[in-house]
Amino acid sequence: MSVVLSLLIGLLGLGISAGVYIHSSPLLKRGVRTSAVCVNVGQVAQGSMLLLE
Repeated sequence: MSVVLSLLIGLLGLGISAGVYIHSSPLLKRGVRTSAVCVNVGQVAQGSMLLLE
């Protein structure tokens, strides 16, 4: 039971974090729409890095 509760709390936290990130993005604040294609994925010290073209 506690595993399910922990999973739900984690997913809720992830959803809130994603919402805050999306609403704080400078491009989205200005209403700029773009399209891109991911051409490479690399590893850096902070995590993954996407190369978009």
